[in-house]
Amino acid sequence: MKPSLTLVFLIPLLLGAQNPSHYFPQSDIDRALSVATGIVPEPLSDYSAANYPSGVKQLLNLYRPGHFNIALPSFSQQISRSSDTLIVGVAGNDTLVINGNWQNNGPIYVMNSGVLIFENAQATILGNIYVVDAGQLIASNSLLYIPQQYFYQRALITAGQGAVTIQNSTLNFGGMSHNFSLLDSSAIRLQNVYFTDWTTTGTSGKPVFSIDTCNVLGEIIVSDSATVSIANTDTVLLWYHVPRQTQLVGSFPNGINLSHYSFTPSSPGISGLRYNVEADNIKLAWWALMPEDGSNVSINNSSLRSIGAWFTGNDSTTVSGLVDKATYTSSGNLFSDRTLILDSTSVTTWSLYPMDSSVVTINGCVAGEIGSSEGSRTLCNSTFVDGSGGYFWATGSAVQFATFCAFTSNVRSEGNSILLAANSSIADGAASGIENSLLLLVQTPVLQQPVANDGSDVWVAQISAPATANVNDLVNIPGSAYILRGPSSLLMSFDHYYLSYEPSGSLAAKLITGNIYSPVDQGSLATWNTTGLTPGAYNVMLKLKDNWGDSVVGTTAVNLLPAAIAGINALNEEVVQLFPNPAVNRFSVQFPSATFNLLTITDLTGKLMEQSIIPQAEVREDFPVTDFATGIYLLKLSGIDGSVTKKLVIER
Repeated sequence: MKPSLTLVFLIPLLLGAQNPSHYFPQSDIDRALSVATGIVPEPLSDYSAANYPSGVKQLLNLYRPGHFNIALPSFSQQISRSSDTLIVGVAGNDTLVINGNWQNNGPIYVMNSGVLIFENAQATILGNIYVVDAGQLIASNSLLYIPQQYFYQRALITAGQGAVTIQNSTLNFGGMSHNFSLLDSSAIRLQNVYFTDWTTTGTSGKPVFSIDTCNVLGEIIVSDSATVSIANTDTVLLWYHVPRQTQLVGSFPNGINLSHYSFTPSSPGISGLRYNVEADNIKLAWWALMPEDGSNVSINNSSLRSIGAWFTGNDSTTVSGLVDKATYTSSGNLFSDRTLILDSTSVTTWSLYPMDSSVVTINGCVAGEIGSSEGSRTLCNSTFVDGSGGYFWATGSAVQFATFCAFTSNVRSEGNSILLAANSSIADGAASGIENSLLLLVQTPVLQQPVANDGSDVWVAQISAPATANVNDLVNIPGSAYILRGPSSLLMSFDHYYLSYEPSGSLAAKLITGNIYSPVDQGSLATWNTTGLTPGAYNVMLKLKDNWGDSVVGTTAVNLLPAAIAGINALNEEVVQLFPNPAVNRFSVQFPSATFNLLTITDLTGKLMEQSIIPQAEVREDFPVTDFATGIYLLKLSGIDGSVTKKLVIER
């Protein structure tokens, strides 16, 4: 039976708001209900994004040419001048030289004509690095260690005429992916540099990115009028941005042991693209495309590591049937809002990036990454995100729904976004919120404990079991109902939850509990008394509410067994003896001979603590419980005629 879903949509606060107010869009609740029942909804309400600033979080996913322009004349006024902030270049030709062990506990700004030099240094930097105006950062024979609490937390950003030169050095971002961003006419030049972690580099304006001798460079988004030159490098992934009304028609060479490759605005099949790429002596070059709606792309006889489709402006479209690791003999046009044709071409990973005010529905796809930014609205149905291109995310003021989806990737809300995963599963990856975002996990189990960072909130509403139960019984309902708040969260907090049930197909819900004002994390939510109920299919609903009156409702299907089995269970229960109860170190259970053949003991979360086969001749079983923690457990005796469940209490 397909579970149903009810959810209440929540709007997070603005950054820094002291007296929060929020919207409660009932029309979107109705549309979200239709998503869960498999009906394609109308577009979500177009909430204004004017008060929700969109930040650059991870350039592969969010980077937009021209959307991250630092206003250079007023840039110095935007700097947070805390005691942990290093500013070089405030006065004249300011120069700072750093040698040996050194640490800065915040961001670094090199501006005006300032020069920051690392020479034979082991520097730890706990913040972003900004090199703007005509500022310079020079590092040689040094280790720059920039640790991160989560991936893509830190970045090296150049703007204006800012220049970065790094030679014979190591860049260590704490084992997590990180950003480079080159804007305007700035430049980054690397020679003999070792990266410990994956780097995502974005380009905007007319910057220069030059690399000679590097190990794993990471990925570069080539756009606008950027010039990118790479030589003597082990691995690089090159993304070609193809904006609206531009054309890229042709093929890419084999990227293994690539001796030479050149891409220019005058290359055959190119129209409207202005960037230049030069690559020499590359052990492994991967090719990737970022086509926008309204572009014209036709690729033949190529192996593409990834295609990351952008949805911009007011684009409204549906995407279906894209599958990772696919080979297209003659694809025809794969999209309705652009031309994208693949002939004799393979695609390892599909990625989808709604932006601006676009509204995108994604049905039945297998993708490496899906991420929404700015004011976009994304609805994902029956889709699998395998993590081969990144993760599942939302940022800016984006809203992203996932219903009946599966993830073997991280799931993360960022910025001021709202991300909902409902009736889905996160089988391999972490679920987290950062900045001032809201992550809602409704009937979506996660193997790792969700995390709320910064000012984010993470909601968890999960009924874990059971799928079947008996009438005339006391049925434990394990699960979770709580709201995590980040250390600086100004968002809502947990208030209460309650459970109810209804026969499948009915709207006549009845309470299982009243309001429960204590959160539960992988514990017992309630006990459901099924006495007098008719066997059949039921929906059990968990409603989780915050202190502002908003709520989400998760639903699971439970099948109550027929009355005949329930009657035998009730009869058997009268003759089953459990003693001593409460138990300290040992207990015994006594029952009629040949009645049961299996004994199981679980805790209130459903975790199996003990299981044993009962010989037919046995009428009594003795068990040590010295390894059991103090608490309540469920002992179940099962046989061909039914089962009996008893409550076992351990006290010490």
